[in-house]
Amino acid sequence: MRKICLLGWLLFLTGMVAAQETLNNDSIIQLSKAGFSEDMIVSTINSSPGNFDTSVDGLIALKDAGVSEKVLAAIMSKSTRGSTAPTASSTASASGSAFPTYYDTGEVQDSQHFGIGFKYLGGDGLHLVGFNARFWTESKLGFEVGWGTYSEDLYYVVSARANVIPVSVLYTLSHVETDSMYIRPYIGGGINFTSVSASAYGYSDSKSKIGGQGFGGAEFTFNSLPRLSFGGDIGFYRLYQSNKARVGFQVHYYLK
Repeated sequence: MRKICLLGWLLFLTGMVAAQETLNNDSIIQLSKAGFSEDMIVSTINSSPGNFDTSVDGLIALKDAGVSEKVLAAIMSKSTRGSTAPTASSTASASGSAFPTYYDTGEVQDSQHFGIGFKYLGGDGLHLVGFNARFWTESKLGFEVGWGTYSEDLYYVVSARANVIPVSVLYTLSHVETDSMYIRPYIGGGINFTSVSASAYGYSDSKSKIGGQGFGGAEFTFNSLPRLSFGGDIGFYRLYQSNKARVGFQVHYYLK
């Protein structure tokens, strides 16, 4: 009789593994009522994924069904370790994805904390190109600082060159994650420091001014390139004497 029970238990485990079944309270009740020993049930709990109801009502239901305290202790231990069926986040981590993972608190972990790259800002004949750096905190806040330059000829006589240092605070909105792409939408705003040097007829002059900007956009990261992000934004920029809506494009490589 004992050999028959052992054979039945092995067949049960083989079928369960093949189907990748996740154990739950009903599974344990079935094993207990089928006459399997405590050691066999505990071994099954420890070697299989589980999603158990360990609430007061759930434990009482297990106890009323004849489940022993040793098995209940194994269930509690399994739940405490968090050994449940693989979730989308854990699957992504196991596959080597460096996508950030958001929780209800808005916290972000893994990679994409600090990135450096290039940014282009254009609109109304202005083409500003320069370096850009972004830092995302453990919350939804981020910071951006950059340096860019542009030049233009006014009336074919005055040649002007400007250096711009923008500093902004970012706030990321609800993210979107697919099997192949991670999208981080954001809004931001801040101030910029613009220094303009102009020359005409052999004379030159330079002036500085503080401006501001407000914008919104998104970063796109592909699973195949987890540390590289591509993004774009649109907003209003006050640069020296130019107050226009402009479009920006950027590429960042995240070091951490």
